[in-house]
Amino acid sequence: VQVSNYRHRKGGIWKAIEFGYAQDISNKREWSLAIQLFLFGSLTIMGLYHLGLYFIRPKDRSTLYFGIVSLITGFRSIIMGERFFVWCFPGINWELFQKIEYLSFYLGPPVFLKFINSLYEEYPSRVARLCAFIAGIFCLIVLFTPIAIYSHSVNPYEIILIPFAIHVIYATAKAAKNGRDGAKWMIFGMLIFFATVVYDVLATNELVPPIYLSSFGLFLFIFVQSFMLSIRFSKAFQSVERVTKELTKAEQRYRNVFENATGGIFLASVEGKIISANPALLNIFGYETAAEMDEANTHLTDLIITDPDDPKSCKTILQEQEEIKNYTFKSSKKNGDGIEISANISSVKDENNKVLYYEGTVEDITHKKASEKLKIAKESAE
Repeated sequence: VQVSNYRHRKGGIWKAIEFGYAQDISNKREWSLAIQLFLFGSLTIMGLYHLGLYFIRPKDRSTLYFGIVSLITGFRSIIMGERFFVWCFPGINWELFQKIEYLSFYLGPPVFLKFINSLYEEYPSRVARLCAFIAGIFCLIVLFTPIAIYSHSVNPYEIILIPFAIHVIYATAKAAKNGRDGAKWMIFGMLIFFATVVYDVLATNELVPPIYLSSFGLFLFIFVQSFMLSIRFSKAFQSVERVTKELTKAEQRYRNVFENATGGIFLASVEGKIISANPALLNIFGYETAAEMDEANTHLTDLIITDPDDPKSCKTILQEQEEIKNYTFKSSKKNGDGIEISANISSVKDENNKVLYYEGTVEDITHKKASEKLKIAKESAE
């Protein structure tokens, strides 16, 4: 067998030539190919699954980075070993294929470190950014130099990654010590993954038999990550159930206060339409049921009318002061009888200072005002 290689740092045949029956050799290759395709399919599905989780909940960036790592490693499973990718695209340029292979190797570690950083605050983001910067330099070398140059960049990159790997294990162990959810399982899966990566590095340098195991390592790591996610989701679900029960109890307590309050309580939309009123408010304005008030399309301005001598409207006062405290208004019941009320009204706003709705309390002071006027009249007569 004659092999010519004037460009790559390692020329020649990487594996020893195997002799045997054609069927045995073919079966061995098919088994190896089947395993690689299984890993590729599994890792791709898991990667897409985690990306889907990220798009559903973008605040959790760990699923984004883990999905990308899964896709990169899954892709490497078909460009290494039996190189199924070349079988699918036999006409691909050899140098282009080598650039794809090297780029997939250089891009994996910084994304993995971002994943660890997104999970645990014990791992500083500046370390992940430093790794990304270094990986970016190596990627530029691959993109803009011939293979005779960038094929020699693998060993320096692997040496540079050693302190990063040690730091990841240290930070994860610190997270486990601090009681972070799933940190112990993360260390277990990480050690398996790192062991397979180290073996792949040795295989690439022809120090051990060329059996690439990093895909298996990441596959096991994915199962550990899935177990962690199930724990997190289970705890989150339990927390939601607990909060839901507490909210239900709090809502029932609020509903009891709302229904049994002696003073009127209401909520009104931004347009002023009454959207919620307690029985006391309905009684003050002469309505028997909330449905009756709703059918009448009752607005805040229908219930609260300022004194004719005061030109300011309720809405104007709210815009100026944002709330009304113990303000006396003239109003009327459903049957037209005039009443005087004392109201406390405030506007509820969002984080952008936009009014969402109005809330307030109302007290009928008609009899109180009449008593005060009668008392004043008696004192004047005396």
